[in-house]
Amino acid sequence: MALRIIVGLVLTAVAAALAGRRLGWLYRIGRSGQPAPERIAAVREHPGRDAETQATEVLGQRKLLKWSVPGIAHFLTF
Repeated sequence: MALRIIVGLVLTAVAAALAGRRLGWLYRIGRSGQPAPERIAAVREHPGRDAETQATEVLGQRKLLKWSVPGIAHFLTF
């Protein structure tokens, strides 16, 4: 019983370390881009339009759902 707990904790620690490393890498990629003040100004002027665009492109995955079977399978999976 104790061995199972130890193995589970070790695997959890390894997974947390890998996830943390990946998050750090993604953060560095995100911060490496050039600033886009015109994009920020456009979002501040029309927040509803930007929210709608994000909802249809990201949450709705409009491009992926153009494919019938793979798109629906992906939608149902996630």
